[in-house]
Amino acid sequence: MWNFCILLTIAVLGTSNAFHLNSTHDNIVEINGCQTLKDEWKCCETSLKIEKFKLTACVDVKLLRKNMGMELSMTINNYTIIDEEISARNPPPICTHVPYIEDLVEACVKFYNMDWENQTLSGCLALEAKLVHLKSLDLKIGCFKFPLTMDEISKRKFFLKKLLDKYNKNLVQVIY
Repeated sequence: MWNFCILLTIAVLGTSNAFHLNSTHDNIVEINGCQTLKDEWKCCETSLKIEKFKLTACVDVKLLRKNMGMELSMTINNYTIIDEEISARNPPPICTHVPYIEDLVEACVKFYNMDWENQTLSGCLALEAKLVHLKSLDLKIGCFKFPLTMDEISKRKFFLKKLLDKYNKNLVQVIY
């Protein structure tokens, strides 16, 4: 049953309101723990703890322009539980049985609000867990857009810089 808790925790933590500015690469934008770089969007949570288990869970979506498709992968502790190539226009839900409790829990990644226009693909992901064939939870993970134009990258970095500057200013006022 702990795997079901893992999926629930991944989904909840994936929707947190934490902002991060990743300055190691000029074209990477990181918001809510998710990174966008050109035609790839990745969300990871590295600090999951369930009882004695420390877990890292990641969802990775890559745009495959030649095929007008996407590659979706989901890993837990570097163990791939989903690795599928799907249509970018109308992707189906991708489902898998949860290891160790296959007969009880099935996890599905669902795409919604998909839009392909002017060589730009955008959409959102949700996680659904089914317990013994009953829908038990449906949580939104996040949204993506491929590719990010340099203008969009600049706007997001400017917004995050202002947010961080405001946070740092308030922190200095509290210290003094």
